[in-house]
Amino acid sequence: MKLSARNHVVGKVREITPHGVMVQVKIDCGFPLVASVTRGAQEELRLEPGSPIVAVIKAGAVHLVPRSF
Repeated sequence: MKLSARNHVVGKVREITPHGVMVQVKIDCGFPLVASVTRGAQEELRLEPGSPIVAVIKAGAVHLVPRSF
């Protein structure tokens, strides 16, 4: 299987917060990264706090959100 995503970041799941049918996954990659995934994906990937992961990121799917100060 060939992936079009070329950006891979190693990290650890720090927190998972439910948001309806989605969950917000906070990841520590040496910098904070937040991903939204479906509950089904969370279960299939066995994501839980402390899980080591590799985040595969498509550049076109990145959304930058201004930091609140």
